[in-house]
Amino acid sequence: MDPRKVITVTLPGAPRTKKTSNRVVMLGKGDNRHPVVLPSEAFEGWLKTLLTFRAMIQRQIRDTGVQIPVEYPVQIFARVFRDRDAGDFTGYAQAIGDAIQDSSWHCEGCNKNVLDSRLPQHREVCKVAKLSARRKGLGLILDDAQIDNWDGTRLLIDRDNPRVELEIWPAEEAVTQAALNFAVPDPFAEVGI
Repeated sequence: MDPRKVITVTLPGAPRTKKTSNRVVMLGKGDNRHPVVLPSEAFEGWLKTLLTFRAMIQRQIRDTGVQIPVEYPVQIFARVFRDRDAGDFTGYAQAIGDAIQDSSWHCEGCNKNVLDSRLPQHREVCKVAKLSARRKGLGLILDDAQIDNWDGTRLLIDRDNPRVELEIWPAEEAVTQAALNFAVPDPFAEVGI
């Protein structure tokens, strides 16, 4: 099976942006207290809902022959069906990118950050492996930094069935497909230049 084929998945629930209502909390004790910016409660609620479907979503994708988390550059086509006309494109792109990336953990034994998909190998190397969560995600891609572009993404409204319909393409294939679909005619073809 081709491990680099297009992933198609629907993320249930009303999508929410991360940064519309950020929260600042103080963490640490004594001289080590420092402010930390947390995402909006609405985003955390949506992510919590998505994570309840994590195993099912991953199984459906693996059953198509795709190895996840995807480790190569990708292009995302998203149809974001919101329950109301709120939030901006960038906010939704950031929220979706964070939701689909792999979870990561901080290992206090070796003071390293470890991706969820790399935990078995890490436990073989670091015998202490006392872990604390750094970020949570669906594990469809390793990191949102590998998202090359969001071409074709649209913000839509569906009050009765809010959701995010995603297509995750290998970036080079998406560019080739876009070139085939949106080929610009040669303006000089008729004049023979």
